[in-house]
Amino acid sequence: MYSKQEQKSLIKFGAIIRKKRIDLKITQAQLAFELGTDGRHIRRIEKGEINISYITLLKLVDCFEIPIEDFFKNIR
Repeated sequence: MYSKQEQKSLIKFGAIIRKKRIDLKITQAQLAFELGTDGRHIRRIEKGEINISYITLLKLVDCFEIPIEDFFKNIR
């Protein structure tokens, strides 16, 4: 179980991922394929329901072709 502050951070982080995905015009299913997971997992990440692993984060920045620090701006 996450604290309220942790939950807010996960929701903000998920919103960043969703925005980047939409900006790239790719579906959750397409992103899931690139990350080696399924669309349901992407949906849970974007909703802030789960905390992703470091490896998944590395795959995301590779897929989105952005610096890793961009994911952490304005989260807290």
